[in-house]
Amino acid sequence: MKILVGGDVAPKLNITELIEKNDFSFFSELQNLSKEYDTTIINLESPFADTCDAPIEKYGPNLKCSPSTVKALEYAGVNVVTLANNHILDYGHEALLRTKAICEQNGILTIGVGQRLSQAQNPLILEANNCRIGLINCCEHEFSIATETDAGANPLDPISQFYAIRKLKPNVDYLIVIVHGGHEHYNLPSTRMQKLYRFFIDSGADVVINHHQHCFSGYEQYNEGLIFYGLGNLCFPAGRKVNDSWYKGYMVGLEFMPGSKIKFKIHPYEQCYDNNPAVHFLSEDAFSSDLEDLNKIISSTELLQNRERAYYDSWDKTTYSNLDILTNRYLIALRNKGLLPKFLSHKYLLRLKNHVLCESHLDKVQHFLKKV
Repeated sequence: MKILVGGDVAPKLNITELIEKNDFSFFSELQNLSKEYDTTIINLESPFADTCDAPIEKYGPNLKCSPSTVKALEYAGVNVVTLANNHILDYGHEALLRTKAICEQNGILTIGVGQRLSQAQNPLILEANNCRIGLINCCEHEFSIATETDAGANPLDPISQFYAIRKLKPNVDYLIVIVHGGHEHYNLPSTRMQKLYRFFIDSGADVVINHHQHCFSGYEQYNEGLIFYGLGNLCFPAGRKVNDSWYKGYMVGLEFMPGSKIKFKIHPYEQCYDNNPAVHFLSEDAFSSDLEDLNKIISSTELLQNRERAYYDSWDKTTYSNLDILTNRYLIALRNKGLLPKFLSHKYLLRLKNHVLCESHLDKVQHFLKKV
């Protein structure tokens, strides 16, 4: 059984214009590639929302796309969409459930969301050529998570995923965990991500695939499993000037044969580059040197920790601003120039540190913040 897995699809701007004209040629090369595989999986990053749907209150942008997007996915040969991501609930429960329903009504299977948490946690089993592949899909906690009573996405939870893997594994030949998470615009996994994804392999997963960062990352073979730490945007127009890494990514082609080692192939591409609304596949070795460099860092605990430390250090000022009680940008600018004092005292930061790092204190903080 051959499966093709891609990253984030969020049709906007000139892609939306083409969809409204029933012009899906921007996916023509993906359509050709999909024909080489039994199943093509992508992450649908935005819900199908109507004009009557109101955006939810959240921190960060609200994404949506036209229900006609499903026709573009069909054209591209997409069979499965993962929906556990940080934007799928951007326009409320109805839009999320509508998105799931429209996909399924058009023959595209969905995974990662549900009318309540128990449904969002449901796995998916794919079957072809006498081979059964199990899928689990989850995402980091932002503003899209399902609860016991409300629709949403399956949250990343190591304990829940451990039991899900253990329960599903005896019923399939291979098991894939697809996670939506990581640091945006940072092309390496955090040490936390690496430990967790390796844990998923140790728990019984055969492949772990991650997306979300808006740039591609490297991969590694860990024990008997494969981990791909970031696929990049698959079809996600920027609308503003961003780093070149936004426009580059790769799809992973996986070949499963019971009793044999999993084979994989990297399919690099450029997407929506230079305002060109298209996904254009490149030669197989297009990113080989970049991937070799990333893989070298990923394989070294010391190198990965050093890069992570430098990345976090570069965010110190922004992190302070995010915690600051000031919200007016002019006052923040004055503070940054030393014309206003810092309002976060050392004593306050120690108290915050205790509430964030201590699990029991953090439980209370999270309970309180969920009500905000």
